[in-house]
Amino acid sequence: MARLLIPFLPDPITIIDINTFEESGATKYLPSDRAVRRLAASQLKSVSNAKDKLNGIGSLCVLSIPNDVYAQAESVPGRNQLTHLLGVSGRGYRNTLFIHQTSVHTLPSKVLEPISGVVLGIHLLHGPNITDFSKQTAIITDSNKKTVHDKYLDGYELLNYILRTQMGYGHVFRMGPERHDKIMANIQFLTHSMLLILGDALLSRGYKISPDNFHELPASIYILLGRMSRQPSHVYKGIATGNQFNFLVSDKIQGLAKINGNTELDWLCDAVRRFGDIRDELFKETNMSRREKDKICTPMSIVRDGIIEYARSRGSSTTHAQVNIETNVNRYLSALSSGYDRYFTSVMGEVKAKLAVLDFESLIMERYEALREVDHGPHRP
Repeated sequence: MARLLIPFLPDPITIIDINTFEESGATKYLPSDRAVRRLAASQLKSVSNAKDKLNGIGSLCVLSIPNDVYAQAESVPGRNQLTHLLGVSGRGYRNTLFIHQTSVHTLPSKVLEPISGVVLGIHLLHGPNITDFSKQTAIITDSNKKTVHDKYLDGYELLNYILRTQMGYGHVFRMGPERHDKIMANIQFLTHSMLLILGDALLSRGYKISPDNFHELPASIYILLGRMSRQPSHVYKGIATGNQFNFLVSDKIQGLAKINGNTELDWLCDAVRRFGDIRDELFKETNMSRREKDKICTPMSIVRDGIIEYARSRGSSTTHAQVNIETNVNRYLSALSSGYDRYFTSVMGEVKAKLAVLDFESLIMERYEALREVDHGPHRP
């Protein structure tokens, strides 16, 4: 995502992107925090003396690094957290705008605050392959203590201009890092939690996907998990364990135990409805406006909300058989404390094996051709 920004950012700029080290293989012999320090210390020197020229800002530094690197820096005692993160003291960068590009903003904001420049967070709520941003959403977060910085307004206006005018984002929201993370506990963490718990429950019950049922609700859970499997586990681990407000979700998830239902669809719809109730409670607790509910979303959360509406449209189950997903809930909550990578890899491995029976391209084209024939009659050359 940091590389997505590069064509739109004015020089001088430095990018501290952990992917640079991962692609070079450096992280095989260097821990992530040391790799970031090495990269940052060498590159920041090139922008430290830049003079005001970008509406009062001299240079930009974009940090695209895992949340656990910030966590390691925070664990360092005294005033050495920033030095542990960047390899520099932070002095001499008053004219530099530091932009942390992350999914969790409270911790990066806190660790970066002592730096002498302006600090803002950015969260682009879409995948890296988007090229038309007119319908997409971006969030800018203020660092708690940096709003009094003499270059703060210059930095904010520059970043806002880049997003709205240069990139053409249709929706840009501004908020504090803590409110951002409370909202993301719903939009991201709850979404991933729902899919992993219900996917694990389906796997436990031996649900098999096939070309005949790939459009049904249980198969949809597998397909969404298949999308998640395309990202390394540390991406989801960072979202799951790095957001201090995820307890707002996990505490509510603990209340999920026995789900009423008999058929496969009954129990699954009942479970989805309960996740929908958690979503609605979180909307209220974060005081989200109607526009925020409509526009602050990810591709995954949009589909999640569609699944919730579908389940609600089916009505409540009238049977009395019990389907217990408590084991699946406890397995997931335990993984949040330790062993997340192992849990995630295990679920994804089983899901990918289930999905291997499908040839998505041919299935989708068959449905497309069938729909086109219904709408327009037989295709004639």
